[in-house]
Amino acid sequence: MQSLEPGAILLGRYRIRKVVGRGAMGVVLAARDEELDNDVAIKVLVGMQDALSEPVERFMREARIAVKLKSDHVVRVMDAGTLETGTPFMVMELLDGSDLASAGPLPPMTAVDCVLQAIDAVAEAHTQGVIHRDLKPSNLFLAKRPGAPPIVKVLDFGISKARNLDGDPSLTTEESILGSPRYMPPEQFRSAKLVDERTDVWALGAILYTLLRGAPPFDGASIGEVFAAVLQEEPASLRAIPPELEAVVWRCLSKEPAQRYPNVAALAGALAPFGSGEWRRCVARAQTLLEDEPMSVPAGDPRPKPAHWPMVLGIAVALGSLLLLGASGTARMKPREAMNAVAPPVATPAPIESAESAAPPPARSATEAPPKRTPSRAPSAKVRKATVPAASAAPVEDVDAGVSLGTIFDDRH
Repeated sequence: MQSLEPGAILLGRYRIRKVVGRGAMGVVLAARDEELDNDVAIKVLVGMQDALSEPVERFMREARIAVKLKSDHVVRVMDAGTLETGTPFMVMELLDGSDLASAGPLPPMTAVDCVLQAIDAVAEAHTQGVIHRDLKPSNLFLAKRPGAPPIVKVLDFGISKARNLDGDPSLTTEESILGSPRYMPPEQFRSAKLVDERTDVWALGAILYTLLRGAPPFDGASIGEVFAAVLQEEPASLRAIPPELEAVVWRCLSKEPAQRYPNVAALAGALAPFGSGEWRRCVARAQTLLEDEPMSVPAGDPRPKPAHWPMVLGIAVALGSLLLLGASGTARMKPREAMNAVAPPVATPAPIESAESAAPPPARSATEAPPKRTPSRAPSAKVRKATVPAASAAPVEDVDAGVSLGTIFDDRH
């Protein structure tokens, strides 16, 4: 095998300076392009000389996809091919910075700005028929720039689902589970071929949740536990953020794809009021690319508020109790005083549009205790209890064994 040690020259022009990261199947090198006098990163698949193997096909597809995408928020690929030994390589821009894997919790405005920049790249990928399928904080890299604010770059299109690349429908079988379990929606667990643009909407919502709270929305000690959590549980409430922003996150994490934002342009429009305004061009570009109608945001109330059915039901029960007590002559408190003794008065917000939110829950009897207040979120369809195969008890990690630039940069830091 050709030497990858510092000082070695690849392809007669790239002088290796140092190894910046290693993964299970590859290595990332910092090198100097001596012909163009420019620093570059070179990703190499180690021990993969079979051009027909699936890891090699994914690797080369990643290069072809990245070359087609012109967004400033995608890592630029300058060259790709095989070394003299047949080992696949990819020459990319060398990034200085760190990924977002350990960035949270962040202020809401900062977290939204990061996701809006990622949406710029994802929207362009979707116009090319490419679903990323592995969006996660470690695949969002915050790159430093001389004399300019840091910029988010989306990494690793290696396991993306590409519908429009000639001769390359997917490289994925029905039985495959590819991606990062903590950021995968229910349909991706069931089959990797069930994904579409709304799969990336879920992942972006899960990333935003993680950046806001400092922990992923669904977690567990094994893939099986994460799978069960995604299918059956609801994330913990997000605190100290605007309720309208929390409602956006809940809609992204709806378990039924039809209840999520239809595309990342609609998500960008919903997030725009909560960003700094510095990345509004990302919102406009996503809406232009996907031909989405710009969303008008009324001042003072940017997004519809979620319905607080438990609280409203508690007040209804209290009023019913007062009527019964008044009829029997045992109630002596004024109605407002009685209401305050049971539950504080609240304004009933407008419910989020949903087919399931039209019917209120069944009424409680007057003797029942007021219902427990729970965090509001976009309604989601009920799912049956998941049956997790025994093989799913493996530790949680990226199921795909391919080389991930994001995880390799994790080793660097």
